[in-house]
Amino acid sequence: MVAGYRRGVTPTYVPVEVSQIARWAGEGESDRQEFKESTGQRTEAAKTLCGMVNLHGGRLLFGVTPDGRVAGQEVRESTLEKLYEALRAFDPEVTPTIETVEIEPGRHVIVVTVRQGRYRPYRYRGTAYKRVGAVTTEMGREEYQRLFLEQVHASDRWEIEPAKLTLDDLDFGEIVRTLEDAIARGRIGDPFSRDPVEVLRGFGLVKNGRIINAAVALFGRSDRLLPDYPQCLIKLARFRGVVRGERMVDERQEHGNAFALLRRAEEFCRQHLPIAAQLDPDSMVRLDEPEIPLLALREALANAVSHRDCSNAAGSISVFIYDDRIEVTSIGPLHFGLSVADLYVPHESQPWNPLIAGTLYRRGVVDSLGSGVQRMIRLVEGAGQLTPRIEDTGTSVRVEFWRPGATPQWIFDLGLPRSAFDVLVMIFTRRESVALRDIVAALQPGAGLSERDVRDLLQRLRDADLIMLHGRGRGARWTSTSRGRSLATRGFSRPGG
Repeated sequence: MVAGYRRGVTPTYVPVEVSQIARWAGEGESDRQEFKESTGQRTEAAKTLCGMVNLHGGRLLFGVTPDGRVAGQEVRESTLEKLYEALRAFDPEVTPTIETVEIEPGRHVIVVTVRQGRYRPYRYRGTAYKRVGAVTTEMGREEYQRLFLEQVHASDRWEIEPAKLTLDDLDFGEIVRTLEDAIARGRIGDPFSRDPVEVLRGFGLVKNGRIINAAVALFGRSDRLLPDYPQCLIKLARFRGVVRGERMVDERQEHGNAFALLRRAEEFCRQHLPIAAQLDPDSMVRLDEPEIPLLALREALANAVSHRDCSNAAGSISVFIYDDRIEVTSIGPLHFGLSVADLYVPHESQPWNPLIAGTLYRRGVVDSLGSGVQRMIRLVEGAGQLTPRIEDTGTSVRVEFWRPGATPQWIFDLGLPRSAFDVLVMIFTRRESVALRDIVAALQPGAGLSERDVRDLLQRLRDADLIMLHGRGRGARWTSTSRGRSLATRGFSRPGG
């Protein structure tokens, strides 16, 4: 039983079993969990809780040692009073839940749990903290400002500000086409009016009788965007080689609304990428498709439009084509705690420009919200290409598509010998997974590698996420990952290298 209610602290009486404490202790410390031997460390514990509330939330266990030993501590009324007092120093106020669990007579573990805060960033005694793995550190100024911007984003963002242009500066034809496409896809009801103002109002692009910036970004006429909207820009370039600036073949910078920019990017890719033609056996119609699936490129471009930082007047979207890859880049980092790793798995859709993203969805530019990256990956891998690579540089997000026959630079950076790739090809070409002894037997005649050498190669391939191990001991078998399979089927030469 815990002491009574104190301001900012809500005790909970949902019982936690001793066995649950043991399980938590066995999981170790992480970004969501930390151990303290006693409430004598309550100040450091409060800093950790501040870091957790600024991230995903988490729990802190008093009475558990850092190595996970459940020792417990003596808990008196004064113990909890001091803990309550320490937890009152958050700004904004944090409301954790607290429970004491008796693990043996006279010894308790105190469990303090916090959720992700709704009003981030939070500070403890004037300082904001963040959680990185199992470590709590002070939050830097840039990250604090980013969290603050995300907090006010819902009510104060660029796309909902009153536009500097008027209704006459918009492309009425594009507005009507968007409505018709949305109706045809069943993503909006027919308003039985094609009046531009009514259509825009239905898309949520009119506020207090005025069009907003999102309407301009989506439907602005190309000849009306400058000088007020220089960020409605796409940069297109084709480089001969694998380094920016090497023998530029074609360069363009074009202003336009979102739909115009998407069309121009697709036209540029069609112009500079080889086209694979095939016949539909049912219709005998020739289907032309660039070497990178056009729908996959469209997903990357649509994400760039939906998530870019439009408030940056110097910002833009860029599509750069090299001999070995295609880069699609947008200005602005990932937001709302989303990491690059999160993009590769199902996740909640949180576009930085939700009105723009919603209109693209209704138009059919994207098939769904929140799963575009996974669809993009399926399209690329289904075409036998390498999984696209996504990078958050802190100021921009870049998607890299690797062209057929090219090997990403990161593969070369691994410093793997040719024999490692021979291992990968051999594993892939086997119908079933391969045992270590079979790999050693296959490589020894030609490469002269010892079993130790082969083990080292396998581990390096595993670290690069090219192969994976199933089972243990003599029954262990190696198989290729999807990334490894795509490399093994394509070879390892780089165009222009």
